[in-house]
Amino acid sequence: MSGVQVPLRPLVQIFAHRGDSAHFLENSMHAFSAAAPIADVLETDVRFTADRQIVLFHDRTVDRTALDATGPVSSYTLAELQALSYRKSGVPASLEELLVQHPEAAINIDLKEASASLVVALGEQIRAFGGEDRVVVGSFHPAALAEFRRRFPTVRTSLHPGEVKSLLIAAWTFRSYQNKGGGACAQIPVSHRWIPVTTRRLVRTAHAAHLEVHTWTVNDESALRWCLRCGVDAVMSDDPAWARAAVDRLSLSQ
Repeated sequence: MSGVQVPLRPLVQIFAHRGDSAHFLENSMHAFSAAAPIADVLETDVRFTADRQIVLFHDRTVDRTALDATGPVSSYTLAELQALSYRKSGVPASLEELLVQHPEAAINIDLKEASASLVVALGEQIRAFGGEDRVVVGSFHPAALAEFRRRFPTVRTSLHPGEVKSLLIAAWTFRSYQNKGGGACAQIPVSHRWIPVTTRRLVRTAHAAHLEVHTWTVNDESALRWCLRCGVDAVMSDDPAWARAAVDRLSLSQ
């Protein structure tokens, strides 16, 4: 086998974390359009605006990303949010814009609010634009995710934090994970407070339960190399072009 290059982990998917957020305003159509030809999945976040539109916005407030405004996202209409000046090129997109302008793209959505009305609006909009087979929904709010699963059972979901904790315990104690919630994937950080979360043992435990493992947020080669050696199915990166090139290069490393 001398001279044969063995991939560390073939077929690792690239998630564009809030689009190409390294070069454009996160969650803007500029960022998504730049990422779409490169990434396997477009990752984003949803919130309600003051006029009950679903906007793609990570933070609770506009303070970090806007140049000339502060305050909660929910205090602005969609038109007002899109009229603000931001620190990078672009304006926050609506979910409808993303679904319409990228009708073939796989999309990963983080539900940022524990709002029953947002749960319903999100699911109905995914259905209306034929996104049920190309969207995955996750949330740090277990009750909101449980309600989404109940109302929209055909849309795939990721594990919520309580389920991830159970998966971690199963891995640490060499037990199988019982996927009672029906999630399709575990989306986890590389580490938490310097403690590794993404490990070979966790990935093996997840795979045994028919769960994919997606790791965030991977923006440097050492973290990427670790994820590949652990056998993850996908990495989320702010710079999808870098991540794609690095995965292709590292996958041919011995």
